[in-house]
Amino acid sequence: MEREGFVDEEVVAALRATQPVRRTTYPEDLALSADDLDFAGWCVPTSTPASRPTAAPAEAPIATRRAAPPVAQPTYQSAAPARGASRWWFAGLAGVFTSLLLLAVPDLDAKRPMVGIPGQAPSPMARPTGCAFAPRCPIADAACWVAPPGATEVGARHTVRCYKAQTPLPAVFAQPLPAHSVRATDERPVVQLADLRAGYGSNTVLEDIDLSIYAGDCVALLGESGSGKTTLSRCVAGLHPSFTGGLFLNGEPLAASSFRRTKEQRRKIQYIFQNPYESLNPRRTVGELILQPLVAVGGRVRNGDDIVTQALERASLRPDHARRYPDQLSGGERQRVAIARALVTNPDVLVCDEITSALDVSVQSSLVDLLRELQAEIGLTLLFITHNIALVRNIAQQVAVLQHGRIVEFGDVADVFDNPQHEYTRSLMTATPNFQLPNRLGGTPGADCTGGQSTPGLTQAGGE
Repeated sequence: MEREGFVDEEVVAALRATQPVRRTTYPEDLALSADDLDFAGWCVPTSTPASRPTAAPAEAPIATRRAAPPVAQPTYQSAAPARGASRWWFAGLAGVFTSLLLLAVPDLDAKRPMVGIPGQAPSPMARPTGCAFAPRCPIADAACWVAPPGATEVGARHTVRCYKAQTPLPAVFAQPLPAHSVRATDERPVVQLADLRAGYGSNTVLEDIDLSIYAGDCVALLGESGSGKTTLSRCVAGLHPSFTGGLFLNGEPLAASSFRRTKEQRRKIQYIFQNPYESLNPRRTVGELILQPLVAVGGRVRNGDDIVTQALERASLRPDHARRYPDQLSGGERQRVAIARALVTNPDVLVCDEITSALDVSVQSSLVDLLRELQAEIGLTLLFITHNIALVRNIAQQVAVLQHGRIVEFGDVADVFDNPQHEYTRSLMTATPNFQLPNRLGGTPGADCTGGQSTPGLTQAGGE
């Protein structure tokens, strides 16, 4: 009816004559202020409850009508475990699944660590007979496995499907946030870029790039779209050979193109692409995809099944995933397969190009936990590209801020975030939403979790 700013008045008039106009109605006992309604996306009424209209006059302009209000509704295994106004969620009125989901959101101020949801979602073909979240719920009991919970009203327009909605959750273990980088004065960087300049044709995208990444560290690249983050990462991996300047791996110069690098050099640097829907060959099984890098750098592989199983377990995937094709996996599972494929060669450096951008917060948190565990176990070095500034606190030791192809600020994450010096860095920090949870959800107020070992879960999980 409305296309490119043009409204067909005859069509609008015909619709008005034949279809009743729906308008939001408000319960008479709704004890919310106008701010509450506006926060939840509701049309704030100007009339008293007794005089609120249930239908708009036919002559009312289309622009003045509001659709039915959106409400917060998480889903798990195709079911909606909760439905209610967003403000109540942030006030702590959340059940088990929603509470754990909120704890998985990164905190920009590092007052609490990001906590992933343990376990794996059950296969759609083998869901439990009871609550779908029971296999991962820390307080599930025998009753949770018998039958799915029914919807229970816990407030106006607020329902929960959880047997344990009023049960306190136990403390949840959380890894400490990355510490400051500490290294010997004579330590040599694993990857070093010196006066690197790159572009596409006559367009220069990167210039004057000097960056050193040391063993076991994670360096995050921050910047808006078009700042050159992906181009820089592709230069390191040998996927963008159109650059000048120095690029070194353990002190040895690297060829610009991966085709001109030795197999050992290619093995040491692995790349995880942003979009797992395009980076995985749909005609190959997961097992075949994981073995591909090993075949490319080492030839024929023995004990392939054992290698695939180990790689899948390292990426928190079940062994039966090896027989599946990419289109039989969720987005999070595909990205885990991409991680397993990149890690199968035991690389020294892992380049992660916005690998969490299309994932929900629970899968994102689990992936970050996985990468940090690998850093601790095998000393993995990471170059982590992301738009999520709050996520940097939970994964990186150092951060480089790119603007228009130049690194305008570089340093330890805590120093840069707590005391940004460049105006562009300050603008990024100001524009970043700071997701804060109530004390009852996020632990002790004001506590710095950079060196902590565990964080309280929810002291109580209210209605969801």
